[in-house]
Formats: sequence, C-alpha cells, structure tokens
Amino acid sequence: MSGLEQPNTAYVIISGDNMDALTSILWSKEYNILPVKGYYEGSFEDSVMAFKQIDNDDLRRDAIMLLDHYNQKSAIIKYFGETEPKKIFFNGEERPMGVVMFNTDSKNKSYLHNGVSFSF
Repeated sequence: MSGLEQPNTAYVIISGDNMDALTSILWSKEYNILPVKGYYEGSFEDSVMAFKQIDNDDLRRDAIMLLDHYNQKSAIIKYFGETEPKKIFFNGEERPMGVVMFNTDSKNKSYLHNGVSFSF
C-alpha cells in the first residue's frame, strides 16, 4: 500500500454493517473501490478504500452522507492536495492523523491489504 500520503490522491476508508449496499453507493458515484480488512481489539471487519479524482468538498459530502446513512461514527479521509489524512466524524468534525505502516500499537485500528498493514 503506497501513496497514502501523496498529495495527488484523495480517498475515504469506511466500514459498515452492510458493505454490499455501501459499496453499491460508491460504485454508483463512480469511485474505484479497494476492499481492505479492518482489525481492532482482536476482531476483523470489512472495510473499503474508495478513491477517484474528485473535488474535496464533494469527497467530504460523500463521506458524511455515508457515515450518516450507515450509522458509522467516523471514517478516514484524505483530500487531494494534502499529505495528511484525517479522521472525519458523522457531524463533520475532522482530526488530523498520521500514517503508520505495519502498525504494532494495539490501540490503533489497523487496515490490511495484500499483506500490508497500515494505520492512522
């Protein structure tokens, strides 16, 4: 997994109880979708990383809509032109995050894809 902090990328990483429906919405909005596994406190969950060339305001609106619609507290968002991802909450609040490759801190949720682990 590379490019998580590249300024020319924009993405959202989100989990949910109904991943088929969540993925369908993202497909309908023409996002590219990469399935990833979330891992936290000994449990795995299905997640997706969705990305495309998109205006930052539209990416933010889409992320908040998904959080609200699927009753999720937060997601990870990275805006085009920025290097640091953020945690975005259902109320629109954002907190800056850093990227940690191969996370070993059990207090952080990790994401896994093709043998690579990363966290925020």
